[in-house]
Amino acid sequence: MGLVPFAGIAFLWFMGVGRDHPGEKEDRFIATVFMGSGLLSVAMLFVGAAVAGAIAASFASGAGRSVSADTLGLQRSITHQLLNIFALRMAAVFVVSTTTIAFRTGMLPK
Repeated sequence: MGLVPFAGIAFLWFMGVGRDHPGEKEDRFIATVFMGSGLLSVAMLFVGAAVAGAIAASFASGAGRSVSADTLGLQRSITHQLLNIFALRMAAVFVVSTTTIAFRTGMLPK
């Protein structure tokens, strides 16, 4: 859990560099999709990691024994939905928008 914030910061740094590189040739719509999907992906990663960390911390402290099965199931379901469904789909939109920017600006060969 300690490395998740550093991964998010590195990803945001990558987004900043990727946003700066195309310059005047970039399409504003695709750039907006690029920024929005990247920020949402990182935000969902952080929230999902926080929920997963809360599950682990509650069991590590011994308080997990008093957590009901319904509460644990809800936490696991939230973590699954955030990390495996929504964050991955936003990451896929980010990849599509990144490659679109790269091809349109000529950063990548055809």
